[in-house]
Amino acid sequence: MAAATPSGPNQILIIRHAEKPYTTPAGADIQGVNYGASAFDKESLIPFGWQRAGALAQFFTTMNPGLTPNTVIASYPGAGDGGKGDSKSWRPMQTVIALLAKINNVAENSFYEPEAPFNPIPITLTTCPFNTQYDSGSWLPMANSLATMSGNVLVAWQHQDIIDICTQIGSVLKIANAGDIPIDWPKNRFDIVFRFLLQPGTGAYQFSQIPQMLLAGDGAGGIPA
Repeated sequence: MAAATPSGPNQILIIRHAEKPYTTPAGADIQGVNYGASAFDKESLIPFGWQRAGALAQFFTTMNPGLTPNTVIASYPGAGDGGKGDSKSWRPMQTVIALLAKINNVAENSFYEPEAPFNPIPITLTTCPFNTQYDSGSWLPMANSLATMSGNVLVAWQHQDIIDICTQIGSVLKIANAGDIPIDWPKNRFDIVFRFLLQPGTGAYQFSQIPQMLLAGDGAGGIPA
């Protein structure tokens, strides 16, 4: 009797959103507009983060075609109430928009309302769907859903939850080397891809880290376990 085909995607790729403001609100929208002290401004990427977002469009396609996602998941802003949706950040969505535009052959401004260009909105995409159904506090159901997906899945999220996401992946999918997963994601690292790759014939996933090496200051090594 033939062995059952393992469920789950071919690989799961996890990134932190790109660079953020650290002190005064200094984020900018895709058009480079800075909104001063507005709530939207501090929830957006800084210009260096937009540079990374653009570079990631090449990283996950031309530079590494084997990593090109079939589905992209990014956390949607929550209520910022310290509860279920504890972050109001648009950064995870902003980080993957250039990549989604490239894969789906659509303009980046397709994702933005004219009245609020800093506010990315979901649009219907066919080649690589954009899943924004999970707010920033819903990492647990999001992680559980990964076992039901196929192909290459890319997740963009806040760094505070990424290790918990990895732990939950290990509860729904077999990880061959779970001990290699770091116990923390440093606040100063925006330049790493966590990769869970399905190993043929085993039903297990191998965890590894891929340094992006895209911008000045990017590290050549991973995050210590």
